[in-house]
Amino acid sequence: EPVVEDRDSETLAGYVVYSNHFEEGLKDTTIVGSGAIEEVEDAHFGKVYHNATGELGVRTNYLLLPSDTIADSVASGSRELSVGFWVNVADATNYWFSPMFMAYGNAPDETTKTNTWPMFALQSRLLAQVNCAGWCDFTAAQNVAGSNKETTAWLDDKEWHYYTATITSEKVCIYVDGVLQNQWEIDGSDGACVDGLFTNGSELDYVCLGGNQAWDWADADASYMFDDVTIYSTALSAGEIVDV
Repeated sequence: EPVVEDRDSETLAGYVVYSNHFEEGLKDTTIVGSGAIEEVEDAHFGKVYHNATGELGVRTNYLLLPSDTIADSVASGSRELSVGFWVNVADATNYWFSPMFMAYGNAPDETTKTNTWPMFALQSRLLAQVNCAGWCDFTAAQNVAGSNKETTAWLDDKEWHYYTATITSEKVCIYVDGVLQNQWEIDGSDGACVDGLFTNGSELDYVCLGGNQAWDWADADASYMFDDVTIYSTALSAGEIVDV
């Protein structure tokens, strides 16, 4: 494979379709349930979003991002996507199944309070799921390592970590602090397709940071702190992630 040089920050800025550093507050986001902008002592982070600052809940506490967050990436025509953010587990407990980033076609059903497909999920335990005009469950067989790395230990030190998911039609990668954790090779067949994110991603207009688990799964929203949430219409390399 030819070696491709990492792009500089100025070049990468051209691929940013959404970004919020919270220094100016919520901006174009909406707190659902319990959450707040907080100032942290670390000068690098300044103001951050703390999800679920009150009672924990299921599909109760999350930050609603603009409805065109995924659609703008689709409109770019790049057929690539990266989701990145700083995250700190803060005082959260029992977060094995907590979702960090969820995108749906609609708000939760008013009666059942649940969401279904279309959906795009990024989980605390370093797994992902796509069910949008096709689906991919990111199985162990699809992982280049032959097994999935499934863990929340990366959060346990209660320090800040940079989480990134990068997606193309053939490959999905999960990184923590620029270090590859999982990589799935996918061929577009049933159960191994993410192309819907690039063809029908505009349907995913209910975009949630910090929670809103799918179906009737009773997994708590993540009461984490988040900062520098950025969506790119390109798949970042490990080197580019480190330089973000």
